[in-house]
Amino acid sequence: MEHQWTPENGLLDPLKTSFAYAPHKYDRSGLQRGVTSARQAYTTGDLLGYSEDFYELDLQATKGFATGALSHELTFGFDGDYSTQDYVRRDRTTNLVTGAVTEARAGASTSPMRKPAGRTSIFRTRSACLMASWS
Repeated sequence: MEHQWTPENGLLDPLKTSFAYAPHKYDRSGLQRGVTSARQAYTTGDLLGYSEDFYELDLQATKGFATGALSHELTFGFDGDYSTQDYVRRDRTTNLVTGAVTEARAGASTSPMRKPAGRTSIFRTRSACLMASWS
């Protein structure tokens, strides 16, 4: 989503804003069959889930002015992004001879709806980019 605005008070020439949201999700599952060294059949079912929500905000402002015979244009702004990730992995192994089931889990989340063992989030910013030109 983009927007451009020019304040009536002349403080800035156009102010351009841009906001982006990009969700991403990936789920995979599988089943593996095998035989242990003790010749016992087993199956391993695995589940892998990953999701990410990415947000970005860009602000860019310009201001032109003159000093004597020279005209100047200053460009400055802000560029920041934030992302959250959820990661889940589960491997469930069933010994088909004994019926024993073992399960291994891993994962991390930045979602406030889940209580994760770990958290993953990223915030990056670039600001005060100042460019000047004159003629």
